[in-house]
Amino acid sequence: MVINSTVLLYLKTAQAETVGKKLIRSVREVVLLQDILIANTMDKLVVNLSRPGGEIAATIIVASSGEELLNFALFRDILLRAPLILILPDHEKKTITKGHALRPRFLSYIDNDFSEVRGVLKKIIWKTTIDKINIEHRRLSTI
Repeated sequence: MVINSTVLLYLKTAQAETVGKKLIRSVREVVLLQDILIANTMDKLVVNLSRPGGEIAATIIVASSGEELLNFALFRDILLRAPLILILPDHEKKTITKGHALRPRFLSYIDNDFSEVRGVLKKIIWKTTIDKINIEHRRLSTI
């Protein structure tokens, strides 16, 4: 049995130098670098989440604006295929409301140090791994 710990990270190219490096460092403390997929467009994000077989263990989205959050709302059903960690661009009430509409497991902000994101991601990966082991155990016990 293969335990998948792939993390899909949505990050615009403009954010890669600043926020991206800091966030990737935090994510690398939980998963291997080769288990991090980076999507820099909405299309790439949707394609990766649409893969069959639940290949994505968690999705982290770094939203660049409230308008972008509205665009994500169009794909909410696809975003719900994997646990979502959402990083918001600001602390405004309108932005937070739009963020909550996407039903993330965890909400953070772009000006945070991402230590909480790392902790939540670790719990998501752990739970996903345990769930897959339990499913496999049940499958094998019926043979």
